[in-house]
Amino acid sequence: MTALHDRIRAALPARKARWYDGLAPDLAAQAWSLLARSNIEQANYGAARVLRNDPIAARLGSLMHRAGFGRPMPLERYDVVMLARYGVIGLREPRPHFDPIYLEAELAHAMQLIDVVPGAGEACRELVWSITPIDVEGLEYDTGYSDPALPFSIFIGAHAAEDCVPAIRLAECLLHEVMHLQLSLIESSVPLVLGRGEQRYSPWQRRQRPTQGILHGLYVFRVIQDWLRGVANDPARAKADIQQAYVRITQIEAECSELANVAASDNLTTDGRILAAALTG
Repeated sequence: MTALHDRIRAALPARKARWYDGLAPDLAAQAWSLLARSNIEQANYGAARVLRNDPIAARLGSLMHRAGFGRPMPLERYDVVMLARYGVIGLREPRPHFDPIYLEAELAHAMQLIDVVPGAGEACRELVWSITPIDVEGLEYDTGYSDPALPFSIFIGAHAAEDCVPAIRLAECLLHEVMHLQLSLIESSVPLVLGRGEQRYSPWQRRQRPTQGILHGLYVFRVIQDWLRGVANDPARAKADIQQAYVRITQIEAECSELANVAASDNLTTDGRILAAALTG
């Protein structure tokens, strides 16, 4: 048992502020210590480099200097390894209209919104060290992805500037993927799922999904709700952002209400049941 285990277990019963203030730096430190075995560190991190286990592999793309993270952020494009791994599951590269300068500006706006809740902003800065743009299906769709094999990378849907998608939607997508990364790092220290093959209905994907996926979805969307409440209660926010926050809080509550009693699952560890109970209580 380590201090990190104790911190995680102390956080799991929380019923608000579920980004768990101050936990992300400790989770990140453990993940960086593992990457150091491959000579990968903050200064040279990249998704392709992690997948290739090569700290000097080419990192395609560019550096964003004004994306709101307080440091240069790699905007990492697919190499052949990434394309083979993620293209096969439908994560396509952005279309020709993709404008990296526009995405950088929108990321800065998104981070301003996330920073309404400082703990959420801290988690994003601790856990995001490369961003890969991916295609979106259309104006009404927001796409994101994360891979537990890449502890500091997220994939974000890149809308065209003419779509005029509000920054609060990008902020939600960004925080969504960061919280998937955070829960994966939590699981690497404190297992939450036993892996017995149980599946449950997902109100988000409208199909049966493994218990682990259900727990991840529930956790991420509860964090989103917690953050949106901060946005909704901030008098400095634009009226449109506050309205969107209330809409999404209500939508997420309705979706979560469709879940069966996740905490009763015999596919969860004791810690997993504690988390599930806190997310559904």
